[in-house]
Amino acid sequence: MDAVFPRSYWNKRFRSFVNLSNVDPAWKSLIKLQKPPQDQIEVDRELDDLMQKKLTGREERLSEILYEADALTKDFSRALVMNDVSHPATAEVIDAIVIAGRLAHFHYKEQFQRPRPSQLRPDIAPVIDVPEHPAYPSGHANQHFMIAMALTEFAPQYQQRLFDIATRVSENREYAGVHFKSDTEAGKDLARQFFPFVRKAYAEEFDRARKEWPSPSPSP
Repeated sequence: MDAVFPRSYWNKRFRSFVNLSNVDPAWKSLIKLQKPPQDQIEVDRELDDLMQKKLTGREERLSEILYEADALTKDFSRALVMNDVSHPATAEVIDAIVIAGRLAHFHYKEQFQRPRPSQLRPDIAPVIDVPEHPAYPSGHANQHFMIAMALTEFAPQYQQRLFDIATRVSENREYAGVHFKSDTEAGKDLARQFFPFVRKAYAEEFDRARKEWPSPSPSP
């Protein structure tokens, strides 16, 4: 029997699990992530910062916060004018990053067990449901910065815009009241260190995605 299940019919999210076991296990020993702040003065300073964000910027960002709470932002695809149909391999890379990113940030969330800000100061009053896992590092920051890194490989002319999107989404989690600033910074740092492992494990997907993008024009 020569018939096989067509690759094109794979659900891209399910497909992204296939190479997850190819992520080099050495990442756990090679990645160096700082511990979250322990000094009470520093923690209080971060809590004060979140209260200030609540009072001065939360309302302005509320629609973004609610939209980004349970879904990957579409700002990347809008900026690059792409979707699952126009750039299916790129969409598969993004899904792979979302799945693989969890492998890393949940490892450290379990390790550090940092409470959510509202556990320490209830009047921060998050405007979204408090995620059911520890705060440090920020998973949104980890995933969105890795996506920005990947898309920059394919469309380097959009680099600034891509990283602006990752920054905005990550900061919105602080304005929402569910992350400290140091959670965001740790997520960004984790993305920088973990991305090469994802890039290697999903090399075939990256190569296919790159073919969906025109080569950038040389500088004059």
